[in-house]
Amino acid sequence: MSLSLLLVICAVAVLLLVPASLFRQRINAQLAAVVVLGDIGRSPRCMYHAMSLVENGYEVVLIGYRGSTPIEQLTRSDRVQIRVLDMPQTAHLPFLAAAACRIAAQVYGLCKVFVTHKHIPKWTLFQTPPAIPTLLVAQILKAITGTRLIIDWHNTAFSLLALQLGKMHPLVRMSRVIERYAGKFADVHVFVTDAMRLRLSSEWGLVGKKLTLHDRPPSMFKRLSLAERMDLLATLNLIDDPSFHPSADDTDISTALIVSSTSWTPDEDFDMLLSALETYEKALARGTKLPNILLAITGKGPLKERFDEKVRALEEGWKGVRVRTVWLEAEAYPKLLGSAHLGLSFHASSSGLDLPMKVVDMFGAGLPVCALNFACLHELVVDGVNGVTFESGTQLGQQMVDLLAHPDKLNKLRHNVVHSTDADWQTNWNDKLNVLLE
Repeated sequence: MSLSLLLVICAVAVLLLVPASLFRQRINAQLAAVVVLGDIGRSPRCMYHAMSLVENGYEVVLIGYRGSTPIEQLTRSDRVQIRVLDMPQTAHLPFLAAAACRIAAQVYGLCKVFVTHKHIPKWTLFQTPPAIPTLLVAQILKAITGTRLIIDWHNTAFSLLALQLGKMHPLVRMSRVIERYAGKFADVHVFVTDAMRLRLSSEWGLVGKKLTLHDRPPSMFKRLSLAERMDLLATLNLIDDPSFHPSADDTDISTALIVSSTSWTPDEDFDMLLSALETYEKALARGTKLPNILLAITGKGPLKERFDEKVRALEEGWKGVRVRTVWLEAEAYPKLLGSAHLGLSFHASSSGLDLPMKVVDMFGAGLPVCALNFACLHELVVDGVNGVTFESGTQLGQQMVDLLAHPDKLNKLRHNVVHSTDADWQTNWNDKLNVLLE
């Protein structure tokens, strides 16, 4: 830990000792940076920001951690440079020591990228959460290098930490204070919901231009043709049992393909899903005319193994439901959504101020959703129009029964999703954010 602290001190010292004027002489008006202290390939909004910057003539440095493969538009672009940060090995350390080492390595890594790069970006976008050390480093780099700062507020970091430690824990309180003051100043503050923009602007007194940039799906998310769906489902081969091979058709459904995605963290209650599937099974047992269900859940995370064990035990008694947890590369995920009949979201929002990106992607693929209700969900899901909202597993199960027993209801929701007048990501980005960068 002492070595990590030394690295941080050295990195900050380098920044402080080099005259700011030398950095500012290196500013390139056509260069932008996008920073996410997470897996680049699992950070869709940051990848979409990078794509949009490229579309508007910028060269982009995308900074984050190695993990999943980023989308093809970025990996094949000669205008995008991906800089991977080193992840320290902290599994053997206690929680606080591990956190300190990670933060130290992050500060050092970010400072090193900016100091050693040939040019300083005119604009640097930082995704938060994580807020520590992201926002602290952002303020240091803004002050010394002269880069213009964009903070993209996805959620509040302290509310996520509170899920683990409790709202009154000293570390949660400290996180809130740091987040509030380190995130106060930016050239542009971007928010995923109006609710977040209004709350943080008012309570934290944020300084800088502010705008809401709702998530929108990029063009890769679309409803597949019947032939494309048949090809994809044959390629994926999600299940061996032919009685659970998903139907490619939207009206004559013998097996419905339902999809969800998750990072398998405590803020999504998948026990609620199991309750819903039990409700569906009971309806089948009563003789209700319903299709079988193949539920595909994508994602990686700490609670996946526990869920798989529960499903294996329950499936022994299930007749018409099968669940498969899968991991797909970035190019395959939009195609899966574009082939499904219904999407599910269990995103509860730790702050009550953010929205589930997965639902945005589902809408882009022409997929209606059943979504767990919370305070600002209405900014995305309109109950009875482009999806339905639920409060419990039993209610979700009843909704699944109703929609799959009456395909006309499901098709009406799908029609509303497909014919939505919402702008796509690039148009929305150009109209709202790009005009502030010119």
